[in-house]
Amino acid sequence: MRHCVRFGHHKCLTKFFNEIFDKNRHFLGGFGPMRDFLRGQTESRFVSLNDTIVNPDRHFLRHASIFHVIRHPKDLITSGYFYHRRAAELWTHREIGFPLAARYRLELAGVLRDEEIALIGPDVSMHEMLASFDFETGMMIEMIWRKFPCGFNPVPYYENPRVRSVRFEDVMANPYEELVGICDHFRLGDEETDRILSRTRSVFQNKSDHIRDHSSDQYRRYFTPTLHQFFETQFPRIIESLDYQTLPSLPAGAVGPDE
Repeated sequence: MRHCVRFGHHKCLTKFFNEIFDKNRHFLGGFGPMRDFLRGQTESRFVSLNDTIVNPDRHFLRHASIFHVIRHPKDLITSGYFYHRRAAELWTHREIGFPLAARYRLELAGVLRDEEIALIGPDVSMHEMLASFDFETGMMIEMIWRKFPCGFNPVPYYENPRVRSVRFEDVMANPYEELVGICDHFRLGDEETDRILSRTRSVFQNKSDHIRDHSSDQYRRYFTPTLHQFFETQFPRIIESLDYQTLPSLPAGAVGPDE
């Protein structure tokens, strides 16, 4: 019995892969529920887990084939900001609570004025913060959220032969080639592979607005020098560790932050 597992991160093709692997069972944060689910299965299953770093050598994964989806970290920040500003998920309307408010205040203490810091309290929501602050501050709030509650720091390469690393950028550029590689890694038969590729074609050709921008390096239109500098304080060396690079920002005004 061989389970097929996807590890990923928020705004990193979660919905895309869940629709392709239509028998998939998705878990968000914490590997315990996924572990308990797999232990109770009597046949192979597709499962996925977001925002949790799991040792692939754990006993309950010993017969699993795993792929891990990564994306340029600055594109993740950009995509997350615009998505959360839409407030499409219920949690963005809930109060952030004292621990997270204290974290925001600590991380932004050298950036915001005292009267701005005072606006960040336990009774505000993510939606209210992003609506109240300017674009640069909103992007910094997104970085802090990504680092702490979301657990984005660090995003590892899984140095294990059973874990295949898949990049958002490659999937968007060559979806069928990438899915063939994933199916091969999962050791799926021809019939199952053909079914997965058929679903890939359907999902890719009918992209939903859940992915606002399918292009790579979109951060170049939004990251200012201030944002580049703040990113480095939050995520030092993460770009290099994932074998990405940071390209120069496009000229100011090329595309505005209110796109």
